[in-house]
Amino acid sequence: MKDVRDIIVKTALITLASIVVAVFLAFGALAIFSPLTLAQVFDGTGGYSSSIIFYEKHYNKTGDIKDLALLIVKINEDLDADLAEKYYGELVNHEQFNEFCANQEGGELANKEFYVGEYAVVLYKNSKLDKALELAQSFVNENNYTKFNPFSVLLIEQGKNFTAEQLESIKEKLISLTGENADKASEDIEYIAKLQSEK
Repeated sequence: MKDVRDIIVKTALITLASIVVAVFLAFGALAIFSPLTLAQVFDGTGGYSSSIIFYEKHYNKTGDIKDLALLIVKINEDLDADLAEKYYGELVNHEQFNEFCANQEGGELANKEFYVGEYAVVLYKNSKLDKALELAQSFVNENNYTKFNPFSVLLIEQGKNFTAEQLESIKEKLISLTGENADKASEDIEYIAKLQSEK
């Protein structure tokens, strides 16, 4: 009887060990050959950190700008501001950025506003307001003072977090605009004055 029990226990242990090995092999194969699958699994189960690792692996494997944009959308800017800065910078400076934006729903300008605006916000969160303002200025020079240009996005998303000194820096940039851009910036300048009065 004891021999039979020993055989059953041994068989069960061997089976369990085989299953564990098979799971590890499958996980390893997915990590190497299909990191997107693992990213989606972890994403769906609330495993944020693990999902980002595999979204990043997937992008590094393909090098495709669409996979870079997917990674960016998945990154939590508050938890991973440095990582977000790295990949937003990579996206907006990508040689296919304009073409990518043009082929996305909403059109080229709306998508450029979104990605460049969020990049400016991430730069601010990483204590790089000067760089964020340079980015915003460059966007306006190229695309004019659009409704959701990076200056406006910064003020909408972070306005109440700016110090009086930072608000003054943004206001100086906006006051230096000329022509039609100056007219369009007037509402944001008024909003800055309102925020300054509340400090």
